[in-house]
Amino acid sequence: MRTSEPLRANREFRDIWIAQALSKLGSQASYLALPLLVLSLTHSPAQAGLVGLVKGVAEVAFLLPGGTLSDRHDRRRTMLTCDVVRSLGMAALAYSVAVHRTVLPLILVVAAVDGACTSVFAGAVSGAVRRLVPEERFASAIALIQARNAAVYTAGPALGGLLFELSPVVPFVADAGSYLFSMAAVLAIRTPLTARRADGASGTGFWKDTAEGLRFVMRSAYLRNVVLNATVSNFTYGGIVLVAVAASYEGGSSGLSVGSIVTLSGLGSLVGSLFAPRAIGRLGTRQIVLAVGWADAVLALLMATTSRPLVLGTLIALSGLLTPALNVVFGSTLLRMTPDHLQGRVQNTVSFTAMSLAPLGPMFAGALLGGLGAVVAFMSFGLFLCAIAGVNTAKRHLFDAPATDSSAERTAPDTAAAETPPAPAR
Repeated sequence: MRTSEPLRANREFRDIWIAQALSKLGSQASYLALPLLVLSLTHSPAQAGLVGLVKGVAEVAFLLPGGTLSDRHDRRRTMLTCDVVRSLGMAALAYSVAVHRTVLPLILVVAAVDGACTSVFAGAVSGAVRRLVPEERFASAIALIQARNAAVYTAGPALGGLLFELSPVVPFVADAGSYLFSMAAVLAIRTPLTARRADGASGTGFWKDTAEGLRFVMRSAYLRNVVLNATVSNFTYGGIVLVAVAASYEGGSSGLSVGSIVTLSGLGSLVGSLFAPRAIGRLGTRQIVLAVGWADAVLALLMATTSRPLVLGTLIALSGLLTPALNVVFGSTLLRMTPDHLQGRVQNTVSFTAMSLAPLGPMFAGALLGGLGAVVAFMSFGLFLCAIAGVNTAKRHLFDAPATDSSAERTAPDTAAAETPPAPAR
């Protein structure tokens, strides 16, 4: 029975974990290579930025419908379709670069399709979470996935730059190939992944199904608080990193030194992910929420005292040490409390809401930097985080875990988990 086997012995989880590491590494490499390609063709920073905007908008726009699609159809087939489409898109782009026929509209279409398929894939994978890993291994599985993602997000852009220097074709060939690894892992899955109660066969409309996921989240006080804190975290993190980079650059630091801020922040998340299960074993949900909230607030205020990139990067890395534990707690609880037939919709609804204000963080930070300077910007974010932490402290039962779903759909001995952590916080 799977309920007693360790994760390292779970072949399906192990294979998809490795395959998605390669897939995400390829995606991160092409994510950096896309604007570099546009710059080499047009020499226009505005058009290079447009690529990232198009891909980001497509990802966010397809989160809600992507969750519904994954719940209405066979999740295994959905993941395979997404991988095929993404691989073909990157292969077409690589071919156009190789024959010197690349045009901006093609790049934008490939970026948009890649972003849309990524969100649909995320819904399908989240819906498969309770099928590949036993419930008692949820926290460990999500911690491993977070550690993998943190490593990929740290190394991927550097790999993309290196591959682009070798040849502009290489990053896109690598990304197309990485999706083939993902396909192979999905094809090897023998555990049934289709939702046990298929809403698509019930006669309800597509958008009514989508609204059902929204209602599930809004009815739960626990989930509303999770979404609120994740949204705040994503909003402030993007702004704080921008202020740190700008403060260091204006202070005379080199580009390499400034880049160390992002590298250190990624390392903090990586280390925190590895130790997340141990932290959860020692602390309860509320204690983790308060520890993360107050630590982030104090560290943001401390950033106002320096412009040295190494110090700023270290402070941001410290901020990221406890956040993975919070993500694991929220993510594993969300898996348990969400019925199988709603997994994709609820997971993507939480992600959609948590990401909704993320782009405004850097915009707000830029406005503060231009008008008042880095010190005031750090102080503003720090005081804002203090206010949120104060609310969490005052409401003692804000994060009491709700009763988990124990319906008949959980009775099969081989049920459990999948690929991407549903936790939305950075």
